[in-house]
Amino acid sequence: MDNLDEVIEQYNMTKDYNIFYNFVVNKNDSIITQWNDGYYVLLEDNLKGYKDYNIELNTLSLNSLKPLMWRDLWINKSDYIEYYYLNIVGKYKLIDESINYYLGMLEMAIYYLYDYQNYQDVIFVEHKCFNKTNLFNPLNIKADIKERDFSEYLKFIFYNNLYKNMNIEELLFKYRDYYNYELVIARLLYPNYYFDLFDKVIMLKESEDILYKVISRSGEYEVYLKKIISYVSTFFEIKKIDWL
Repeated sequence: MDNLDEVIEQYNMTKDYNIFYNFVVNKNDSIITQWNDGYYVLLEDNLKGYKDYNIELNTLSLNSLKPLMWRDLWINKSDYIEYYYLNIVGKYKLIDESINYYLGMLEMAIYYLYDYQNYQDVIFVEHKCFNKTNLFNPLNIKADIKERDFSEYLKFIFYNNLYKNMNIEELLFKYRDYYNYELVIARLLYPNYYFDLFDKVIMLKESEDILYKVISRSGEYEVYLKKIISYVSTFFEIKKIDWL
């Protein structure tokens, strides 16, 4: 465990809510235990098994303002991906065939936030990574604007094939006065689902075949995103995306 300050922050953000696993306090009245040369925390599954995530939980405000850092982070991400790709050109066929498409989506997401370079908003208890395994893990929590989790939830239901049995339009309209839909769309454009797998291939030496589950659905995701943008534009003013 490297970032102890982050762990303390995660503890403070989640300790008052019973929707996350509990940090276990040790005999020294601390959540962090030092053993040998490392630091550790113990979590207690107090939720009695897996519970379905409810998007209604995305209301845990931290009552403070924070600048939106997505655009700067994504610019750095683009530089990082391009740097590493230059060192593996020709080594991975699936990456060679798909990298430019997803870098293009990343650039579009960055462009979409051009007008938000000085934007700040109230921060909420959000997730670093939105997946079924870690939804209730407090070590997967971070402070960010509320549009983060909603956008990642929309990706989650797509890649888990849940959206086909849901009324997405009803969901979007329900929160028309709660979310800034330009920020939602910007994050839907951001292809973290591809770049997370890219990292596993490059850093963890996993088979590049894991990319196929994303690449094979790129056209379907475009249709999904286009429908969301088309519907949202009927009640929320958003920038157009010409290639969709």
